[in-house]
Amino acid sequence: MQIAVLDPILRSRELARRAICRLGHVPVTFVSLDELQEHGVHVESFGVFLLACPKDPAIFQPLIAQVREILGQRVPLILIASKSQFRVMSVLHADALSAVVHAPSSFEDTYRLLETDLLRRGVPIAERVLEWRGYRFVLDEGTAELAGSPIKLRPREFDLAVAFFRNVNRLLTREWLFVNVWGRKEEESGPVSRSLDVSVSGLRRKLGLHFKLQAIWGQGYQLSDMPEGLDDQNQRFLSRMASVESGMAPQQ
Repeated sequence: MQIAVLDPILRSRELARRAICRLGHVPVTFVSLDELQEHGVHVESFGVFLLACPKDPAIFQPLIAQVREILGQRVPLILIASKSQFRVMSVLHADALSAVVHAPSSFEDTYRLLETDLLRRGVPIAERVLEWRGYRFVLDEGTAELAGSPIKLRPREFDLAVAFFRNVNRLLTREWLFVNVWGRKEEESGPVSRSLDVSVSGLRRKLGLHFKLQAIWGQGYQLSDMPEGLDDQNQRFLSRMASVESGMAPQQ
């Protein structure tokens, strides 16, 4: 399901985008009302629309009205309000279709706010914990483990890992990764192209995916479900290589 976000503030907009991805849905973000208007007829495909309301009541009242006019009456709204706005907005705008919520201050707050609202609406969401062959990712906390040992990943690396582990044996194109992990359109992907390669390299090293996470030349990357026996051989090969590089004689 597509979940839209209109928020001029980069930090909170990015937190919402990442939370939507981790919950298993597709984020569509807008900086301004003009961008939303340019989106055109596609607004009807939004399952939910998050609107960060300005603090000035003289601005947010007409803004909500304009958003309603663009979306129609069938798209549910989640109106994100500050503490000072919450009571007034709850009286004026909360109904069976829309909800008013306190502005979250962290990623965990954003994730759980959306999780609660989607479950209330009967919308299916991804499980909080993603597990595969000894790997464990706790999505709302952003923590990763391998065989019970914690692994420290940066937020972008964590989101990239989730994308790969949700799509084992599927080719993920560079363009798809730019849009779904970096939140960039294909034509804006140039500046993050090198960042993608660096992040994939970091995942290989931190998660021990040297042979499983493969580059598909000219297309993208694929996490492959290799047989355990072959994977063990690869790990022994890496150990021998590390011994050679350190000047130690490899064990037979």
